[in-house]
Amino acid sequence: MPDGLRTKVFATPAAVSVGTDATTILTLIPDGQMAGMILEVSSAAGSAASLNAFKIQRQDHALGAWYDYITTWTSPYPLGLSYASGSPATLAAAGVVHLHVDVSSAYGVRLVATVAASTATISALGLFGAAAPPGTLAEVAISGFSTEAQIGATTAPAAGTVNKQLADIKTDVDKIPSQGQALAAASTPVVLTAIQVTALTPPAAIAGFATEVTLAALSGSAVTYVPTPVAQGAPATTVIVAAEAGKTVCIHEVNLSLSAADVFIIKDSDGTVFGTWDVAATGRVALPFVPQRTAARYLAAGKGLSITTVAGLAKGFITYSKATS
Repeated sequence: MPDGLRTKVFATPAAVSVGTDATTILTLIPDGQMAGMILEVSSAAGSAASLNAFKIQRQDHALGAWYDYITTWTSPYPLGLSYASGSPATLAAAGVVHLHVDVSSAYGVRLVATVAASTATISALGLFGAAAPPGTLAEVAISGFSTEAQIGATTAPAAGTVNKQLADIKTDVDKIPSQGQALAAASTPVVLTAIQVTALTPPAAIAGFATEVTLAALSGSAVTYVPTPVAQGAPATTVIVAAEAGKTVCIHEVNLSLSAADVFIIKDSDGTVFGTWDVAATGRVALPFVPQRTAARYLAAGKGLSITTVAGLAKGFITYSKATS
């Protein structure tokens, strides 16, 4: 039987004679309280015939019709039958069959059998299990709660202790300034908004960074870039900027193309070569733009800037600047 069920043993008061008409061997009315039954069905040794039908019927309520519940006794077992040692439907004289049947929630249960001819004497003995009736559950003590007597016996704190605690709370509350904020002189810790500060000390001047003035001073003068277009009509020496006493020319960028393979030369007005490039047809001469005046791109002081081509035509631009030497 399943755990938590009470059981009882039931035995028929006498063997039942089964004939050719359907004969009820056993009827139980558990009224929905029975969980299951384990049956031993036996035929007397002197029975004149074997059974040719055996079934368990159910009734769902007091006025309900009886209907066939289990009529098949071989594996795989039908719903409601969990074990059968043999088939009671063919039970012969002196034969015994054991059955395990689930009759949960059934209002009524009965065993019905027949023989083909003559009679058989059938007995049914079983162990029947039912759900525990109301009122059989053990009482469980609930702990951890105070009773009315225990609450009444609780000692209240002394009046002096309560007054001291209230005074301490008032002292702490009095420390909270109006609107929840305080001026710097009365604030601990100091947490101020701008409107509470009457005067703020301005930050010290920031030093050590470069300005336009300091950059010009570092380079000697402010840099004025002069982008100069170049468009030669014939191979020759083309003056980009003439020489000027007291001035130094700095080349910031060169971006030129040549129409034919050539040797391209940049030089000053005295013919001193600054740079030479052997350029293939439709090739380019390029010096990337550098904003600073660097020594690597200076010409000699007081000298002009020119370019020379022999076979190709130069087109593009050169950017330079002049500064006082």
